[in-house]
Amino acid sequence: MRKYRYKILIGLLLLVVILPVGITFSRYVYDFISYYILESNDFFFNSDKLGEHNIVYGVENWGGVGTFEIEFELNNHKNNLLTSVSDINYELNVTHSEDVQTSINLVNGTILTNEKTDSYTVVVTPSRVFNTGETVRINIVAKSTSPYVKTLSATFNITVGRKGISYEIIDKANQPYFDLLITNAARTCTVKQAFTVTSGGNTKTYNVNDTIGSIAYDDLSDENKGKVQCALVTLAFNPNDLRLDMTNTNYLHKIEQHTRNLSDGYTYVDRLKFQVGAESSTIVRFYKMDVTRDYTYPITNNTSVVTFTAE
Repeated sequence: MRKYRYKILIGLLLLVVILPVGITFSRYVYDFISYYILESNDFFFNSDKLGEHNIVYGVENWGGVGTFEIEFELNNHKNNLLTSVSDINYELNVTHSEDVQTSINLVNGTILTNEKTDSYTVVVTPSRVFNTGETVRINIVAKSTSPYVKTLSATFNITVGRKGISYEIIDKANQPYFDLLITNAARTCTVKQAFTVTSGGNTKTYNVNDTIGSIAYDDLSDENKGKVQCALVTLAFNPNDLRLDMTNTNYLHKIEQHTRNLSDGYTYVDRLKFQVGAESSTIVRFYKMDVTRDYTYPITNNTSVVTFTAE
């Protein structure tokens, strides 16, 4: 069997040297040979997010104010049965655009044979407020140094979708539901209809276009909160794929909704509009019609199964 492997390798090498087939084919054969040699020696150095040819991710749900997290893992296995036979030493390097900092810059690590996986979370922190449409770039490179050399990398282009507000879907396969987490980092809201508040014998009048801080907003009655605009969020989705949790606070305090009749004869919500207060986060839960799906967003999926808009 070993002689057969060597014959294959020698044949491929001759193809690279002899055949005038161009750079593209030569690189393909070279990559194949490298892959074949490494796996023939029971060496596996892989990642759930990084790849050998630099995977590029586009993220457009950042608020440009708060932190942004990139989670990934490095592992030493091909599947549940095939694992590297020795420890793997590696270097992890994270570089970034100007005006942001990352929690990880350079790491020297080792994946132990029996542990199989090293997990990392890169926290991206802005040093200024980014405006809608601005993008920062994070490059992550992991390079094994022994027993063999292999490089994995990815580029994350993180764009501000709407200044001050961000969202993410937290999910995993075979889970019956997922949570959509919304964070409004803005510190103030805007009064759209004048009102008066009396507290402790003191009276304060808020006029149209006045700003109100997050603490004062939280103390308002539900009626007066309806006269203030913080972040108006609209979620649109297909009820054939997702069903909204009707006990959710955001649904119970909704501003408006839209429904659709399905073939089963029932009516389901397919669009929901509600408000997210200043400097606050909220969760909207959805139940999946196909529990095997993983709707995690961003990174795992380049597009969100829920259409998100904010004003």
